[in-house]
Amino acid sequence: MNRVIGFLFPKDGEFFNLLAMSGLNANDACKELVELFESFDSLSPDELAGRVNRIHNIETRNDDLTLEITRRIHSTFITPLDREDIHELAVLIDDYVNLVDSLAKKASYYGVAQMPPAMKLQAKTALEQIGLVNKVIRKMERMQRFEDEKKLILALEDEADAVHRAAITELFASERDPVNVIKVKDLLEHAERLTDKSPEIARALEAIVIKHA
Repeated sequence: MNRVIGFLFPKDGEFFNLLAMSGLNANDACKELVELFESFDSLSPDELAGRVNRIHNIETRNDDLTLEITRRIHSTFITPLDREDIHELAVLIDDYVNLVDSLAKKASYYGVAQMPPAMKLQAKTALEQIGLVNKVIRKMERMQRFEDEKKLILALEDEADAVHRAAITELFASERDPVNVIKVKDLLEHAERLTDKSPEIARALEAIVIKHA
């Protein structure tokens, strides 16, 4: 009987812990991406494949975690947050990890000779953003406001947008190989989507805190 009660009425912190675990997966994946881009130019094909595979393993792990969160949403009688809010957060974080995974794969498959400096900057910005998101997730269980973290996340997004615009301008001004233009432009746009994702997660978290204030 106690096991049934525990299944239907889990401890309040259970879903927060699962979301925090997902956030850490996002952080780990982005950290691997930063390291991949920093060492990209000197990696052998086997080393590059190994780095990309490490990120993919994190993505697979987070897919499993997202499925577990979804399963618990549907099997739990009372949840600490609205079910749709928990699901939205889980999906947004999983989308983030998927973006990191697909960006690493593109960088590998496209065969660019050198990793553009802007890509390295964007990856570092994304890592700083997701670190702030994880701070917010830890605050969420206590329904604490997080204006400072949100401002920093949005400021970093603005910086990333400026880096993106400058990199695109430089690419069209200096690159003569049209195929390489297409490859690098796609990588830059993918990196921008990654730096846009943390603000999206932060806004979803803010909406939940306001709802429960």
